[in-house]
Amino acid sequence: MTFVARQPDIDGRVYDLLCGTGLDPVMFDGDTAYCAIGELASNTATPPHVLSKIFHDVQEPHLARWTLPGLAANRSTPPEILQSLADRGGDLTDGLASNPSAPLGFLERLARERPKEYGLALLENQALPEEALVKVVEGMKGDELFDEEIATSILAHEN
Repeated sequence: MTFVARQPDIDGRVYDLLCGTGLDPVMFDGDTAYCAIGELASNTATPPHVLSKIFHDVQEPHLARWTLPGLAANRSTPPEILQSLADRGGDLTDGLASNPSAPLGFLERLARERPKEYGLALLENQALPEEALVKVVEGMKGDELFDEEIATSILAHEN
């Protein structure tokens, strides 16, 4: 089922099928766990109305830990859901920081307040305005993971 959830031509019937099996959507292969609904949530080909349905259906912690990070990172997730996920923060922040559809105010706040923690993800985000990119670069100086040459090249490319 995980393979089906990763397909580029996904539609709402796949979600209905996954929910209608009666099986636990979290499956194990040795020590590795897979969640077909989580895969569907992170698939950018999943239609926004299906992503919205996933968000509203899977609020129990058992499934939320598998689905919400995928929704946070998915650029196809509807804006109101991304805002709700941004309000929750926590472990969803990584996915949101690199998501070009994430709320701009949220991204700008991360760039100002937490550049060392989320700077690498923010630098990858093509929707981040130049002013916020500069704040990230300034905030990351001195960090061992920071490569000033790469950051300078990113800023030059933005201009």
